Amino acid sequence: GSPWEAEIVKNLLESSGITPILKTGNLGTITPYYNDTIVMVSEDDYKSALAIIRDRDVSM
Repeated sequence: GSPWEAEIVKNLLESSGITPILKTGNLGTITPYYNDTIVMVSEDDYKSALAIIRDRDVSM
């Protein structure tokens, strides 16, 4: 996703006590208007993080 979307997810997870890591791809050098960013969490936090994100999507 976009860097700003990843930041929203990161903040949501951090507010729930989960420590995410953002990983940005290298497409920004090829296509400056698109830069893929992924949000990573530990394997132990994966199910909780997914539930938090899904609950947030449903409530919006």
